[in-house]
Amino acid sequence: KNYLRIIGVIENMSEFVDPDGSRHSLFGEGGGQQLADDIGAPLLGQVPIEPAVSVNGDQGDPAALGETPAAEQLRAIARVLAEEYVPPVEMAGCSARMLDAAMAALGALDENESSTEPADDAATESASATADTQRSSSGGSSGRS
Repeated sequence: KNYLRIIGVIENMSEFVDPDGSRHSLFGEGGGQQLADDIGAPLLGQVPIEPAVSVNGDQGDPAALGETPAAEQLRAIARVLAEEYVPPVEMAGCSARMLDAAMAALGALDENESSTEPADDAATESASATADTQRSSSGGSSGRS
């Protein structure tokens, strides 16, 4: 007995499609559907054998981005999985609240840092020049005796 949840069956190497579009079932027909029926899961798709899948994969080009029968099947499977089995949901749970709290804390830190730093270099230079002028007009003393 398998204790993993199975979403469905994907039959790999279901057939070979010639460049002219002729289809050849090299390993028989219906194996993916038979397995799906045996385990009570849906058949999500049947991906044909294509040499380009392994060649492109070795080069880092995902098979699903091509314009071949295998690419079309892979995209169809991904669409079914995304729309029916794992649909996008709004982040409204604990993770979303933690993320909101973290972003608020970072915003507060940014506000605190900006209020304790000088506004800009020109203001700092102006304040420094004013202090220098006051010291020189008082004879250079710091006012301490």
